[in-house]
Amino acid sequence: MADKTSGIVAGETHGLYKADGDDKALHFGLYVKGQLTSVISCFEDQDEMQFRKFATLIDRQNQGFGTCLLNYIIDEARRRGVKRLWCSARSDKCGFYEKLGLATTGNRFVRDRMEYVTMEMRFSRDFGSNP
Repeated sequence: MADKTSGIVAGETHGLYKADGDDKALHFGLYVKGQLTSVISCFEDQDEMQFRKFATLIDRQNQGFGTCLLNYIIDEARRRGVKRLWCSARSDKCGFYEKLGLATTGNRFVRDRMEYVTMEMRFSRDFGSNP
Protein backbone atom coordinates (compact mmCIF):
# COMPACT_ATOMS: atom_id res chain seq x y z
CA MET A 1 0.00 0.00 0.00
CA ALA A 2 2.82 2.40 0.77
CA ASP A 3 5.31 4.03 -1.53
CA LYS A 4 8.26 6.05 -0.28
CA THR A 5 6.27 9.24 0.20
CA SER A 6 2.78 8.23 1.27
CA GLY A 7 1.11 5.28 2.97
CA ILE A 8 1.16 3.17 6.10
CA VAL A 9 4.33 1.41 7.17
CA ALA A 10 5.18 -0.87 10.08
CA GLY A 11 8.42 -0.36 11.94
CA GLU A 12 10.12 0.53 15.16
CA THR A 13 9.23 3.31 17.52
CA HIS A 14 11.48 6.29 16.98
CA GLY A 15 10.46 7.77 20.02
CA LEU A 16 10.29 10.41 22.38
CA TYR A 17 7.94 8.31 24.48
CA LYS A 18 8.94 4.75 25.29
CA ALA A 19 6.65 2.35 27.15
CA ASP A 20 7.06 -1.07 28.68
CA GLY A 21 6.61 -3.67 25.99
CA ASP A 22 7.59 -1.42 23.08
CA ASP A 23 10.12 -4.01 21.95
CA LYS A 24 7.28 -6.52 21.46
CA ALA A 25 4.70 -4.09 20.08
CA LEU A 26 3.68 -3.45 16.49
CA HIS A 27 4.34 0.17 15.52
CA PHE A 28 2.63 1.79 12.54
CA GLY A 29 3.04 5.17 10.95
CA LEU A 30 1.13 7.01 8.25
CA TYR A 31 3.35 9.04 5.95
CA VAL A 32 1.98 11.86 3.83
CA LYS A 33 4.37 13.28 1.22
CA GLY A 34 7.32 11.91 3.15
CA GLN A 35 6.23 13.29 6.52
CA LEU A 36 5.33 11.00 9.41
CA THR A 37 1.84 12.29 10.13
CA SER A 38 0.09 9.80 12.39
CA VAL A 39 1.37 6.96 14.60
CA ILE A 40 -0.06 4.10 16.64
CA SER A 41 1.39 1.18 18.61
CA CYS A 42 -0.39 -2.15 19.09
CA PHE A 43 0.23 -4.58 21.91
CA GLU A 44 -1.03 -8.09 21.24
CA ASP A 45 -1.69 -10.50 24.11
CA GLN A 46 -3.18 -13.86 23.18
CA ASP A 47 -6.48 -13.07 21.44
CA GLU A 48 -6.58 -9.35 22.34
CA MET A 49 -4.89 -6.30 20.90
CA GLN A 50 -4.60 -2.97 22.68
CA PHE A 51 -3.67 0.15 20.76
CA ARG A 52 -1.85 2.98 22.50
CA LYS A 53 0.26 5.98 21.68
CA PHE A 54 -2.15 7.02 18.91
CA ALA A 55 -1.34 10.51 17.72
CA THR A 56 -1.54 12.78 14.69
CA LEU A 57 0.43 15.97 14.11
CA ILE A 58 -1.57 18.92 15.41
CA ASP A 59 -1.67 20.71 12.07
CA ARG A 60 -2.88 17.51 10.36
CA GLN A 61 -5.69 16.63 12.79
CA ASN A 62 -9.33 16.54 11.61
CA GLN A 63 -8.23 15.69 8.06
CA GLY A 64 -8.89 11.93 8.19
CA PHE A 65 -5.32 10.72 8.70
CA GLY A 66 -5.93 9.23 12.16
CA THR A 67 -9.14 7.63 10.91
CA CYS A 68 -7.26 6.08 7.99
CA LEU A 69 -4.58 4.67 10.29
CA LEU A 70 -7.04 3.31 12.85
CA ASN A 71 -9.12 1.67 10.11
CA TYR A 72 -5.92 -0.03 8.98
CA ILE A 73 -5.36 -1.28 12.55
CA ILE A 74 -8.92 -2.60 12.73
CA ASP A 75 -8.31 -4.55 9.52
CA GLU A 76 -4.95 -5.76 10.86
CA ALA A 77 -6.63 -7.03 14.03
CA ARG A 78 -9.13 -8.97 11.90
CA ARG A 79 -6.31 -10.46 9.78
CA ARG A 80 -4.50 -11.58 12.92
CA GLY A 81 -7.62 -13.30 14.29
CA VAL A 82 -7.87 -11.02 17.31
CA LYS A 83 -11.14 -11.36 19.21
CA ARG A 84 -10.98 -7.99 20.97
CA LEU A 85 -9.37 -4.69 19.99
CA TRP A 86 -9.35 -2.09 22.76
CA CYS A 87 -7.93 1.17 24.04
CA SER A 88 -8.05 3.56 26.95
CA ALA A 89 -9.62 6.62 25.37
CA ARG A 90 -9.85 10.08 26.80
CA SER A 91 -13.51 10.58 27.66
CA ASP A 92 -13.75 13.63 25.40
CA LYS A 93 -12.68 11.50 22.40
CA CYS A 94 -15.24 8.69 22.73
CA GLY A 95 -17.29 10.02 19.81
CA PHE A 96 -14.33 9.61 17.45
CA TYR A 97 -13.89 5.96 18.38
CA GLU A 98 -17.64 5.25 18.33
CA LYS A 99 -17.80 6.45 14.70
CA LEU A 100 -15.27 3.75 13.86
CA GLY A 101 -17.24 1.01 15.62
CA LEU A 102 -15.70 0.85 19.08
CA ALA A 103 -18.06 0.73 22.06
CA THR A 104 -17.60 2.15 25.53
CA THR A 105 -17.36 -0.24 28.45
CA GLY A 106 -18.17 0.44 32.07
CA ASN A 107 -14.49 0.81 32.91
CA ARG A 108 -13.70 4.47 33.63
CA PHE A 109 -10.68 5.83 35.43
CA VAL A 110 -8.70 9.01 36.05
CA ARG A 111 -5.01 9.34 35.28
CA ASP A 112 -3.09 12.60 35.57
CA ARG A 113 -6.37 14.42 36.28
CA MET A 114 -7.86 13.28 32.97
CA GLU A 115 -10.80 10.89 32.67
CA TYR A 116 -10.45 7.81 30.47
CA VAL A 117 -12.82 5.07 29.41
CA THR A 118 -12.01 1.63 28.04
CA MET A 119 -13.39 1.24 24.52
CA GLU A 120 -13.49 -1.98 22.56
CA MET A 121 -14.40 -3.71 19.35
CA ARG A 122 -15.13 -7.43 19.41
CA PHE A 123 -14.74 -9.71 16.42
CA SER A 124 -16.49 -13.00 15.77
CA ARG A 125 -14.34 -16.10 15.65
CA ASP A 126 -15.55 -17.32 12.28
CA PHE A 127 -15.60 -14.25 10.11
CA GLY A 128 -13.40 -11.67 11.82
CA SER A 129 -16.16 -9.07 11.77
CA ASN A 130 -18.19 -7.23 14.35
CA PRO A 131 -21.10 -9.22 15.80
